[in-house]
Amino acid sequence: MHRNNAVFGGQSGETTAPGMESELASHGGCYPEFIRLPIKGLCPITGLSRSKIYELILPSESNNYKPPVKSVSLRKPGQIKGTRLIVLQSLLDYLRDEVEAFQQSIGKEVAR
Repeated sequence: MHRNNAVFGGQSGETTAPGMESELASHGGCYPEFIRLPIKGLCPITGLSRSKIYELILPSESNNYKPPVKSVSLRKPGQIKGTRLIVLQSLLDYLRDEVEAFQQSIGKEVAR
């Protein structure tokens, strides 16, 4: 699901991370429904670091204990470790909302 947004500043607003074309090709041009946290480096889909994604999926004081991005931990009862999966659509929606808010804040500054 590769999307182009409206033209902003004379450039097309790509919502994909740099180098994502190869990642999309490996998924047949579609995103998976769930993704795992990157083990090291950046998420190949969003370009976000593991620590930034954790900030978005875990309840904390900074997000009023309501994480903006949905995730699920797969673990059997009694197990200490599990697998954390992120609902990719909720992460992409969050990022798009942030981009829109930023663009609106720029528009308000220009109008002053």
